[in-house]
Amino acid sequence: MPLLSVIKDPKACEELKGVARQCQRELVSERGLDTEAHVLAVLQELLSIARDVVLTIKEVTERFAEEYGGEYERKITGKWVGYILRKRLHLRAEKRHGVFVIPATEKPKLDRLFERYGLVDSTVSSSRATGQLGPDPEFRTPTLYN
Repeated sequence: MPLLSVIKDPKACEELKGVARQCQRELVSERGLDTEAHVLAVLQELLSIARDVVLTIKEVTERFAEEYGGEYERKITGKWVGYILRKRLHLRAEKRHGVFVIPATEKPKLDRLFERYGLVDSTVSSSRATGQLGPDPEFRTPTLYN
């Protein structure tokens, strides 16, 4: 924005906006290739199947290993997936009845992560008030420099 405020030529402003949009698309695309994006894709899939159920780290690990195990040289373990969730995605896990779970209170954070990693299309978002995933009629795809 500061740079756009000093540029007088409207054509140059539009070109700068185009470059910024392209950089944003590339950044989202690169994030989509990361391990974190794979874990988030698994979480999104599991949440779409059972919206009200608290997800266990074991479920996430099993599904992650089924879906992406061949892409990794290392063994896919619950400890490693838990590390990705806690340290790299900054999600909080709780221990309930001897099992580590991702509590429902983390759903708003998950929604933001899905959006950040490009795992949400422009017509789907979640209701942050209810913590439920689903269509949100007020959601609009963010645009740069409006």
